[in-house]
Formats: sequence, C-alpha cells, structure tokens
Amino acid sequence: MLATKGIGDVLVLVFFNSDGEMTHFIESPPLDVDFVISNNPVETDKRYDKARDIALQNIGFASLEPIAVKKFFIPKHLVGIRQFPDSMQRFIEDGPEYTPEEIAALQLIEPRKNGYRYLVFSERMLTGYSEEEDKQDREQFEDWRATGEFVLWRQNDFWCDADGEITAS
Repeated sequence: MLATKGIGDVLVLVFFNSDGEMTHFIESPPLDVDFVISNNPVETDKRYDKARDIALQNIGFASLEPIAVKKFFIPKHLVGIRQFPDSMQRFIEDGPEYTPEEIAALQLIEPRKNGYRYLVFSERMLTGYSEEEDKQDREQFEDWRATGEFVLWRQNDFWCDADGEITAS
C-alpha cells in the first residue's frame, strides 16, 4: 500500500498486488498525526516521524519499507508513476503514456482555478516546439530512456533515477 496526499483534503491509499500492479485506491480522511512540537527541530522531526508511523499503522500499514510497483496513474489526484515526463511524451512512438480517459479526467482538474501551481498533461503539450527545442528534448529523452529514470507524480512531477531516488522536481 502507498499513502499520499490527494487533491483536496484527502489521503489517497493505493493498493498493489504481489506483482506490483495497482489493484485499487481509496480516499480517506487526512492522516491525524498528533505530536508535540519541540524547540529543537531534530527532536520535532523525530516526534513527528514516530507519530506518523503510528498513524500509518492505525490505517493498515503492516510495515514501513519500500515496495516495488509498476506504472499506474490516478488522474483525479495526480498520483502515479510514468516512465517519461510530460515534456517528453511527444517522443514516445506509440503516443503518450496517458490514455484518452486519463487525458479527459486531467482536463477536469483545472489546477490553476483551484489554486494549484502545477500543470496537467494535455494534447497541446505534444506540438508547438521549435526545431532546437525538439533536438534538445529528443537528446534528453534518449538519455532518460537509457538510464531507466521515471517520474513519480504526487501533485508534482518528481524525477527519479532507476533506483527510485528523487533527483529533481
């Protein structure tokens, strides 16, 4: 299970089978992490981490450790994993990783209207680039593919290396 903040005041719990494929997700009230703030930031972090771990166990986390999962996407909450950033989707031979249903759902979010700063993928992102931009982005796309990097979406695109370490956002 993966837990992450969704769009709005909700915690999204994403469930996976043993092969790492998403089976379903549920929306839950936000996690109640109850702890006392200290004057020492290191101590505050320790207290928060301990309270968070208890709160996560209370909603069903058996253990807090990394899991291996396959690509998935929940457009409603902008949560998921994609192989390529949106700026590189135009170079994928079979078309963007997004299904027509996901693209339609993304257009309903209207992030700017709802006070969010991120952009959501749209088919307009596939055209309108200069020759120089296409050349630079194509090189980055080929490098990205060769190194196994991927994108973790949590209302922002976090670029990750092949080991899952976040390298940029």
